[in-house]
Amino acid sequence: MEQITMLDEQQKEKIIIVEDMCENYCTEVRKLYSPLFLRGKLSLIVDLTRSIRGKTAAKDQLFDDGYESYIEIGTEDDDGYYPHAYIPIWKCKSEMFHKTGYFTKDIKGIKIKLKSMMTEIAEDLELQHEEGKTNE
Repeated sequence: MEQITMLDEQQKEKIIIVEDMCENYCTEVRKLYSPLFLRGKLSLIVDLTRSIRGKTAAKDQLFDDGYESYIEIGTEDDDGYYPHAYIPIWKCKSEMFHKTGYFTKDIKGIKIKLKSMMTEIAEDLELQHEEGKTNE
């Protein structure tokens, strides 16, 4: 993550563009991998989350203290939600007397990381599924 100290409208637009691209990519990944997880009776969760201190936030709040956006990867079944990983995108916080942001602006790197995480989670799920078959 790159440290950003100039929080202006131009920077805000860059962050919004990356967040929007991440949202679209999350949708693509969900469509691609969901069938594999459904075989294990799991729902795949791959979402861009925007929050301020654990509460849902809007795009236009990204310069508010405590705002963060990240890609959240998890699974859900009848028993509950299980987080697997997250990829930070943007974080804004007050340091001393000014606000500072931390930004992962490399969309290609984000996509590579997400694909790698999904492959690893899918392989683990497949292994668990195979072990379950042999134990029956």
